[in-house]
Amino acid sequence: MRDIKFRGKREDANEWLYGFFFKTNKSNPLDEPTHWIINDDSQRMHRVIPESVEEFTGHHDIDGDEIYDGHILKYEKHDEPYTVMWSNDDAGFVCENSTNYMLPAVWNEMRIIGNVYEAKQ
Repeated sequence: MRDIKFRGKREDANEWLYGFFFKTNKSNPLDEPTHWIINDDSQRMHRVIPESVEEFTGHHDIDGDEIYDGHILKYEKHDEPYTVMWSNDDAGFVCENSTNYMLPAVWNEMRIIGNVYEAKQ
């Protein structure tokens, strides 16, 4: 069974936090919900940018790094990178590009080269 954990970018610093994610409801109709991560290392709570929150897939890349939803992976046998995302149709995480679909059994042969959140910036 995989660990259920998340990562997100702090609102007040250019730093990724890893740990437990939760969202608070609006206390005022004019306010937006607030997104938080309790950091695994410090056990401190930090506000994170909502669009940056990604869930751990339970898989690791060729370097042993954790693969999260939104990561961009490179497979040395193909030119076009792949994006990891949640699929409601498959009820799980998928890794695909415009022409191919990679099964999770191959993800450990791929390398993380970025993520969709930072690619948009």
